[in-house]
Amino acid sequence: MRTPDLTPPRPRQFATIEAGRGLAALAVVLFHASLLFASPKYWQVSPFGSAFAWGDAGVFFFFALSGFIIAEVHARDVGVPASLGRYVKRRLVRIYPVYWIVLAGIVLLGLAGVGARVTPDVLASSIALVGPDNRATAVAVAWTLYHEIVFYAVFAAWVVNVRLGQAVTLAWLALIVVAAFWPLPTAAYLSASVNLVFGFGVAAWWASRRVLSAWVGPAAMLVFAGIAVDTSTARVIPEVWRELAAGAAAAVAVAGLVSLERRRPVVVPRLLMALGAASYSIYLTHYPLLSLFGKLAVATGLIGRVPPGIAFVVVIAATLVTGYVFHRLVERPLLARFRG
Repeated sequence: MRTPDLTPPRPRQFATIEAGRGLAALAVVLFHASLLFASPKYWQVSPFGSAFAWGDAGVFFFFALSGFIIAEVHARDVGVPASLGRYVKRRLVRIYPVYWIVLAGIVLLGLAGVGARVTPDVLASSIALVGPDNRATAVAVAWTLYHEIVFYAVFAAWVVNVRLGQAVTLAWLALIVVAAFWPLPTAAYLSASVNLVFGFGVAAWWASRRVLSAWVGPAAMLVFAGIAVDTSTARVIPEVWRELAAGAAAAVAVAGLVSLERRRPVVVPRLLMALGAASYSIYLTHYPLLSLFGKLAVATGLIGRVPPGIAFVVVIAATLVTGYVFHRLVERPLLARFRG
């Protein structure tokens, strides 16, 4: 057993990681905004066609980043059971408080008649981010957080004991393989193949500590972009393999970019850094904000009077700015308070 080191870690901030998070959040916002505009309830048109149909691939980039970040921040906690409390606290604080505020807002809007009411069973599952169906949640995009919590639990086993971590990981992999042939009747997200992308991210952390070619990161980013765009164009890659291919490409991109950044500083535009810092707030708030802006456009009669392309840009800008303001006024102070 390793000697406990309970000094709080000071994780290094990688500019490439912040930029990646920001771009992934932007891609998801563009994807959902395209769906909103095409909806019969709103504009009934896609101003830019299928240009952003690939945006949901940003989720796979988030999963790969998550695997990398957990390994980077908590690598020295592995095999140190005394670090378990600190690990659990950091993970819970990062996910739940900000999320619960967004959840509370959606529940209150439902009670006020704006949006659908949340049933007690869905509310209970949404609060815990654990339940039989990760798609039946009050916050539409929170289905990804169910996967995140499972990954955190598996990594916690590694913190308690390396052999326990190996056993739990192998059991998880076996469940994913078995479920590929006999899907689980409930809590299918536990055995979803997309969970493997977290492992790709951990592998990216290991690879990033080696000296990789400076071309690895940019080349893998291009591959990731190609896989994402394939969704809305040729569809060469079968759907069953798309998420794993995109996740693997994202992980290789992270490994290459961070390996380069470990050797020398990488300059990233401040706008991308700000977008990356606010990515979690933007991700959580963008879906209800898009819905709200759509309802406001209908109520004020703007639909039909403003060209859809201009309306699309305005809605995207308003969504990003509001998400960033939420990050500065709510998320940052909240995290500082809990971590302090």
